[in-house]
Amino acid sequence: MGKVRPLDVGERLKLVPFWERGLAVSDRTPLIIDPGPSFGTGDHPTTIMALELLEEAVNEASQTGCEPTLLDVGTGTGVLAIAGKILGTGFTLGLDIDSASVFTARRNVDLNGLVLSGRSSVTCSTLVSRQGTWKETSPGTEARATASVGADLCVHPGRTRRCAPTSWDGRPCPSTSGHCPGEGSRGGVDLVVGGVDCVRGLFQIVTVNLVAPVLLRLKKDLTDRVGDTLILSGIADVMADEVIAAFGSDDLSVSKIKSREGWNAAVFHADSAGGNGFNEA
Repeated sequence: MGKVRPLDVGERLKLVPFWERGLAVSDRTPLIIDPGPSFGTGDHPTTIMALELLEEAVNEASQTGCEPTLLDVGTGTGVLAIAGKILGTGFTLGLDIDSASVFTARRNVDLNGLVLSGRSSVTCSTLVSRQGTWKETSPGTEARATASVGADLCVHPGRTRRCAPTSWDGRPCPSTSGHCPGEGSRGGVDLVVGGVDCVRGLFQIVTVNLVAPVLLRLKKDLTDRVGDTLILSGIADVMADEVIAAFGSDDLSVSKIKSREGWNAAVFHADSAGGNGFNEA
């Protein structure tokens, strides 16, 4: 295998392995990724497609005048969560069931000059809201983290539409200052060791770059979190039709499909926002 080099992605980002940081001048915004002990630098076709689609989704959502909320399920190195924050998302939360992934993602947040919104990453089986503070409820543990500053949740008609601070469970924050209770910064990224069942409520954008069988298994939990846009990647050609048919039902409609090197990614919208047709790219 050749050495991984910086790679232009979408219209604004340059994906940069951390050992190449600072070596090249570019008018693009660097997205620095340290793969850690076992993860890639983000140059896999599934990640590239997800990054491209995320940039489009953030640009579209930003036209409403609000910073879109972002949930990244299976965050891995944190590349999508970090990219979302760089591109302009508000409240951004990355989840992964692997603690090594979250450790790596935390380092990448730091490498990109961002901050972790909470006091620490949370290992959870179930997270519940207690006035903005999230407590691990696994027996025998006392790990805690504090919710970050709430970001605006703006979704299309047919779903909840509001431009108001929200907590992790999607409810309006009691504060009138634009901040949720707890510590943290609007510029931060929250990272949690756990699955999608760790959060409730709607996020304007949900990104998931996982293999197709996992996507299908998580379908109900994922669709329940989507306020507007769902981006799925990691879908091999052989399972593309099955995944698109499964998710393009109920309240979601497929609006775009991308294919590259035997892999596929798809964008779904709430029916009130996405229309009935889709584009292939």
